Amino acid sequence: MISPIIEVLPVPDRVRIPRIGVLPGHATGVRPELTAKLLARPDVRERAAFLILDDPAVWAEAQDIVGVSIDMSIADDFARRPDAEAGEISIYRCGIHLPGSYTVGRRSLAAGAAVMDMLTKAVAALTGGYVDGLLFAPLNKQAMKRAGPNCDDETQFLAQLMGHRGPAIEFNVLDNFWTARVTSHMPLRNVASEITAERIERVVKLIHDTPVRAGNRKPRIKVARLNPHAGEGGLLGREEAEIIGPAMEDLQRAGIDVGGRSRLTFWSLTATASTGS
Repeated sequence: MISPIIEVLPVPDRVRIPRIGVLPGHATGVRPELTAKLLARPDVRERAAFLILDDPAVWAEAQDIVGVSIDMSIADDFARRPDAEAGEISIYRCGIHLPGSYTVGRRSLAAGAAVMDMLTKAVAALTGGYVDGLLFAPLNKQAMKRAGPNCDDETQFLAQLMGHRGPAIEFNVLDNFWTARVTSHMPLRNVASEITAERIERVVKLIHDTPVRAGNRKPRIKVARLNPHAGEGGLLGREEAEIIGPAMEDLQRAGIDVGGRSRLTFWSLTATASTGS
């Protein structure tokens, strides 16, 4: 996952290997077993050093389930950043679950609170320069919402923790193909009413500026239509003519080459950018 709210901090020249903070997963949902299998692979470990942010008991259980054993040291705090070495894995104790406080496969207030604690500690490690980036497995949003009523999802919670007051969205990246959603994590019946020119322009500007900051100077951008057949001239909806089209014209005048609307229809209206040649 790539998000404009998390900026990788500069790494001193003497440090060649990045250290990645890892939230392995949700104790009751998509659990840390997948992360344990990933970090057991030599081809993964040779690329970076890793800091696991998790309950050691949950992490140990995950390793037992998939039959791997990962050597780790203990990270007591984030006060001092040692030079990273490829393959080095340490664990910082957080997101502690009391025995019997959760059941695998069932949503849990305790598990949601643990995830929010893990995210909080992860941001502290990132902003303090102890890690260079964050990686996290899927997190259960309903459990997080129960634990923190003001938390819609992990993206918004990360924005709060970092004091970010601008737009914050999730990017999905596959090679040189980036996507970002104008609407996200809401009932389908609410999507059409949430499509506004302001929201479209905000997302398109982010999906333009973020690849540029990542070194791709001229991303080619398309904006998907909302309705079947692009509204069929108004027969199947007016959003394309009254909202999406005018927003594209405003962006073009602002110097962002949106290159026309996509022929594809996505129910949550997706902006896409290709950064290849």
